[in-house]
Order: sequence, then C-alpha cells, then structure tokens
Amino acid sequence: MADYSLVRNGGIVCGLWFHDITGAKDENLVEALLAKHDIPWPKSMRIVPNRHDNAGGCFVMFDSAKAPGE
Repeated sequence: MADYSLVRNGGIVCGLWFHDITGAKDENLVEALLAKHDIPWPKSMRIVPNRHDNAGGCFVMFDSAKAPGE
C-alpha cells in the first residue's frame, strides 16, 4: 500500500497526500482509498506538489479544495 495521509479541512476529507507521485497518479489506488475511507467520489481531482512542508510528495485535492500551502 502507498504511503499516504488524508487531508482534512474542518474535519471533512478534501484530499489525499502521497509520499510518491506514483501513488497520486494511480487511479485504481485513489479509487480504492476513497472506498476504504468511505469518501464520496469527487467531481474532479487534481495533483498539487507539496510546498507546505518538508515532507515532500504531492496532494490529490478534490473538487475546488486548496492544497495546504496554496
């Protein structure tokens, strides 16, 4: 399984953080994680580089949610 974390805003999951961009680009993995955490399928998703901290990786943000540091 990929190294990932849920991104929350006000307690609502608005994205995923991946240590490796390969996980972020894997549609099957993203779909599996949405199902695993019972997250409704978003209308859109976008990949954003992590410029928020030194953890690296990238975010997959849902709909119009902004990534940390954006």
